[in-house]
Amino acid sequence: TMPCAVLMEVCLQPCGWLASYIGCPLSTDDDLFFRNLDGTAVQHQEVTPSSGPLRIEVQSKTVAKVADSIIVGFSANAYCGEQQVYHTETVFG
Repeated sequence: TMPCAVLMEVCLQPCGWLASYIGCPLSTDDDLFFRNLDGTAVQHQEVTPSSGPLRIEVQSKTVAKVADSIIVGFSANAYCGEQQVYHTETVFG
């Protein structure tokens, strides 16, 4: 069975890509650090080698910028086929 920490990381990695894609790093010339700050998650079923490939869908929910700090909220879902296996609401800064 895939450990919960690995499944969580699989869902959170695309959040960093999406934050870059929507232009968050372009709003400052300073080096930014991207850290997970908060979140909730529900694992709906176990993922095993026989589950097949995972498909991750991520949606940007909120973006807030104050000075050089940026807070970004996401909703992410993991699916095996059409079966949802994981859902998270998360915030990065």
